[in-house]
Amino acid sequence: MRRSPCAAAWPFPFYPFTTGRDLPTNSAIEPFFNINSRTGQFIQIKTWTDFVPLWAHIATESQAHETIELHLLNPKEFWATYGVRSLAADEPLYNPASGYWRGPVWVISNNLLMHGLMNYGYHQQAVKLARETTRLLADDLQKTGGMNECYNPETGAPTAGSHFLSWDLLGEHMLQEAEQGLDPTALK
Repeated sequence: MRRSPCAAAWPFPFYPFTTGRDLPTNSAIEPFFNINSRTGQFIQIKTWTDFVPLWAHIATESQAHETIELHLLNPKEFWATYGVRSLAADEPLYNPASGYWRGPVWVISNNLLMHGLMNYGYHQQAVKLARETTRLLADDLQKTGGMNECYNPETGAPTAGSHFLSWDLLGEHMLQEAEQGLDPTALK
């Protein structure tokens, strides 16, 4: 595999692949684990970022469908009442009540994964995710006068960042994009 020229300077995991069709998977049923840029080893922790190849539309149809069905839509792992957990519920570090990226749902990840679902024909699930995300934000705005950075995936309670805007503004168009099959980030 070709390594990214910025791998030594970039401290975060990345996908060091040359084409979208040789995605790094541990096996046919595993999500697309991140790779430690220093060691080249898989980081075998199931996080929402393992699904970024779905948003980028670079997974094969079979990789995508298996990953979506077995992991993303699995309520014992990622799919929750209020969106996609940032860390799988069956991971030892899962703690959405007090762990920043340890399980809470985020609008940015819900938005990207909504588009990933749309890329592979999961329109009903994309619309459901968009509805839950916008409902979460609207309820928060009504209750607190603002929106929070992230939320508990089971209760919808805010967990961090009160009166946060930034990527929460993506929620404004999520339902329209899901219902109409729009993707402003599409490269096509």
